[in-house]
Amino acid sequence: MNDELWCVICVSSAQEDLTMSEAEQMLTYARTDRQSKNITSLVLYSNKNILILLEGDKAMVQEELKILTVHRGHHSLIKMYDKPITERYFGDYSLVFKSLSKEYQNLDDFKDPEQLEYFNEFLSLNQPIPIFVKSFIKNNG
Repeated sequence: MNDELWCVICVSSAQEDLTMSEAEQMLTYARTDRQSKNITSLVLYSNKNILILLEGDKAMVQEELKILTVHRGHHSLIKMYDKPITERYFGDYSLVFKSLSKEYQNLDDFKDPEQLEYFNEFLSLNQPIPIFVKSFIKNNG
């Protein structure tokens, strides 16, 4: 198994509207699944637009991307970034979720001031991955 640390960023459109309960169940499942694969991730949601950032072992991240391409919740999934990284940005989290729209704000993991500060510090980095995430926020927020 290749243990090179890797990052993939993809964007998609939500295939359907989920109830709050369905969205919460999907996030809970994804957290458990990614934790078992040692994948850390960020999911941004804004008015049916989704950004998914995956970090971990290259083979595991690539396999997770394959799963996402056939997942019923995504439409027109596009890979935007697919490169090695030297360290994880979200190493403490199997999945953190940020809602940029009112929909699903109750599920937002960045309500706590400490978490929000961490996210803002990430966005302030002048590096390709945070710049890409900032661009998504600017265009969809």
